Amino acid sequence: MKALPLVLCLAASLASAQDLTPTDQLRVQLHEYYRGERLSGFVPFVGSGVGSVVAGTLLLTSNTTLGRGAGWTHLSFGVLEIVAGLYFAFSSYGKERSLDAALTANPAEFVRSERERVARIMSRFQPILLGVEGALSVGGGVFAGIGALRRDELMLGIGLGFAVQGLVMFLLDWAVLDRAAAYSTALSLFRPP
Repeated sequence: MKALPLVLCLAASLASAQDLTPTDQLRVQLHEYYRGERLSGFVPFVGSGVGSVVAGTLLLTSNTTLGRGAGWTHLSFGVLEIVAGLYFAFSSYGKERSLDAALTANPAEFVRSERERVARIMSRFQPILLGVEGALSVGGGVFAGIGALRRDELMLGIGLGFAVQGLVMFLLDWAVLDRAAAYSTALSLFRPP
């Protein structure tokens, strides 16, 4: 269901670009993909990172064993999310410029290379990340459950922190997969002149 809005956006942008050459239509999609990288880096990744750091800090200052367990987990993942978000956002500028130049220089080679890269993202990299994040969330839930049964507040807090952060990272990376799917569709529709 999440893919439907992306497909509609892709169709709308392709329809509005009817007067453009096929290369220019693909260029529009290229720039939209990297604007999405910047937006997801600066807003959801950095935003969730800041939220996790704040939540972790508040939990750590609660002076409870459960709070310390969950706090350190949230704080650690928050830093990871901020660093990842800033990397995605800032690196997208250079990647976008170099890929735009590659598209201008040799559209056929650009499309071949980009199809391979996006296919790797969609078929290897993202599924591995989603699997690890899903396992992290489930494992955290199990760890928290064991901690609750044993009445071990530290174990409960750490488990809850991992369960929540695994879910947060899963959702963030799922959005990346949707954006890559839309870009992949544009690449598959392109026929070099």
